[in-house]
Amino acid sequence: MQLSEANFIVIDIETTGSKPEIDRIIDIACVTVNNFEITDTYSSFVNPHQSVPWFIQKLTGINNKLLKNAPEPIRVFKNIADLFQSHNTFFVAHAASFDYGFVKHTIKRLNIPFQDIPVLCTLKLAKKVLPSNINKNVSAIAEYFNIPIINRHRAFDDAFATANFFIEILHIIRNRYGINDVYELLEFQNSSTTKTISKKNQKLIDKLMQYKNVVPNQSGVIIFINSQGNVLHISKANSMSEHIDYFVEQFKKSVKNVKEILKFFHRLDWIETTNELDTIITEHRKIKQLKPYFNFMYNMDLVNANDITINDNTQKLLASNFSMIVFIKNSEREKNIDIYFIKQGLYKKSLTIGVKANTQPVIDSIDDIYFSYNDNNEFDADEMKLISNWFSKNEAIAKEIKITNDTNKDELHKNVIDTIRNFYYE
Repeated sequence: MQLSEANFIVIDIETTGSKPEIDRIIDIACVTVNNFEITDTYSSFVNPHQSVPWFIQKLTGINNKLLKNAPEPIRVFKNIADLFQSHNTFFVAHAASFDYGFVKHTIKRLNIPFQDIPVLCTLKLAKKVLPSNINKNVSAIAEYFNIPIINRHRAFDDAFATANFFIEILHIIRNRYGINDVYELLEFQNSSTTKTISKKNQKLIDKLMQYKNVVPNQSGVIIFINSQGNVLHISKANSMSEHIDYFVEQFKKSVKNVKEILKFFHRLDWIETTNELDTIITEHRKIKQLKPYFNFMYNMDLVNANDITINDNTQKLLASNFSMIVFIKNSEREKNIDIYFIKQGLYKKSLTIGVKANTQPVIDSIDDIYFSYNDNNEFDADEMKLISNWFSKNEAIAKEIKITNDTNKDELHKNVIDTIRNFYYE
């Protein structure tokens, strides 16, 4: 079964303790992932009919008062069991044995029909594919992929973050390891992949490691080039310097795609970026422009929005409804906001501004981007899908202002300035 055909139900639970025989689930969330996208969610408190220990209340913020009128377990877990009726459905969780054990025990205790299903563990997968210096707990992996978590140790927020980085991990496994079948994924999860590197390949590693202290330690796009000057592969990174270590790790694990890239690699080039969306779009545009062999050979980090034929009228409708300004708190500078300008499905630019700073650069950008008619935009379904996925991931922490053909310039200026001034105080 292809990865794109499977229904992955990503689950997180909060409980009164660690023993399913005597403790109870008090909060559960299920996030459905299909074809590399989140397609559905379900979450609920559960009345445990027992007192919640103080340390659990402190950890989760869930107390006895909140659970007093919560739905009964039989009602919640009938809904949960129904999610797993399809033959193409898989259970996914972080440190999955804990969540699966609790859910399975609860469903059987309630005499709800349930058969064992295949289990995927994002902790095991992360240990195999992410850099070794990255902590593998939910918070650290979410931070690595720039995924916000609003309420840590609450089922929905943790499950939603886990689903988002599960999608990222699926892309890595498909693109770097050539795995596109769910049962191959299960085998990969449970197998050993680390191998000792041979001496004859050490020169390849040494050649790449020469760039370790040259490539900036910031977000960007790395370009692998062969001796003829042809682009072999383009890869985005949160930290370009650390990404070199990642490639070496993958080489040592004998990942076929990485070994082939390094075999023909002669030199590196790179493009520095300012934020996550800038990195995503820069990579996409460079791949589209330069058509690197290994990106297309192994479908590395590519989206396939254009697989569906879209007629001209639909393109115009989609593009015209996809203009917006997005505001997100800057994670590194207090009381600063990252502002993203998106016009007709294309990323135009971003700015970082303090909440009390001069807003003229923002106003100038608005006038130049949205009220200049010298713009010749080409519809790009792939880019629009990338932006849409990025926004969905950040929607809970973002503010947005939609822009249409009827938007008044002066009213938009005022709305944007008010949003900047009030963003940290609402």
